[in-house]
Amino acid sequence: MQWVKDFYATLVKWYDKENNEWIWRVPVPEEMYQYYRSQPRIHERILKEYIEQVNNLKRRAEELRSYMEYWYQRCRILPGDSYYEVWQKYQTYMSAYNQAQSELKRILSEYQRLQWLYQAAEYRQIRDGYIPYVTEEGNYELVSTLAGVLAEKAPQNPEERIEFAASFVQEAIPYVSEKGEYPKYPVETLVEGGDCEDKSILLAAILKAMGYKTALLVFRGNPGHMAIGVECPNCEGSYYLKDGVKYFYLETTSPGWAIGEVPSEHAGEGALVYVVP
Repeated sequence: MQWVKDFYATLVKWYDKENNEWIWRVPVPEEMYQYYRSQPRIHERILKEYIEQVNNLKRRAEELRSYMEYWYQRCRILPGDSYYEVWQKYQTYMSAYNQAQSELKRILSEYQRLQWLYQAAEYRQIRDGYIPYVTEEGNYELVSTLAGVLAEKAPQNPEERIEFAASFVQEAIPYVSEKGEYPKYPVETLVEGGDCEDKSILLAAILKAMGYKTALLVFRGNPGHMAIGVECPNCEGSYYLKDGVKYFYLETTSPGWAIGEVPSEHAGEGALVYVVP
């Protein structure tokens, strides 16, 4: 998709680990920003699909009730019915009843499966509801361009390069608290700022574009917390092991956090690790 209309040129300032000041006018296509801002959130789509499936099961159950009412009325035993007619009506009704019971069992089984899938959606919502914000094609193309600019200015040492990119997201992108669950695409976060999940999505995309293996780290709680993990050879500090890869913790919410440095409220706490493909 080509974005050819006006650009937002957000002027940002931040300081790297060496306290060098950086100023950057970040170009964001206005048409692109407005497009993604209008899109339904992925987790909302998951919920919508679940509700549609449950409502479909309810319709099937209602049709089944109407089906049994029809056969009940048709097979009612009337005064004057012969023994043969009573037997025939009974057999017909029981055939319909058994068929209805079999269908009802299928409906209940399907409903239980949907309940299990939705209750187990903590993983599914992160995998299908957060990771795509990192990898979505249009956003990733924009982020790759921005990551290229950062990579040109960053030091060559892997740890320092990662922390240079992190300092941009930590300080230049304002932290904006949100009510409810509303993850943002990177293009939205670049213009509006965002909370921990939004800034983590943005930084994970930037570091992925710079060639690093990244993961989203999700901490349980109310509210929960999100940071990122990044593979960093020879780094020290806290990390999460996933499929043989060490993903070092990296905070995104505010300036000054180094690789492997975990806020005290999450020190020693387990996290769900979702690797960005």
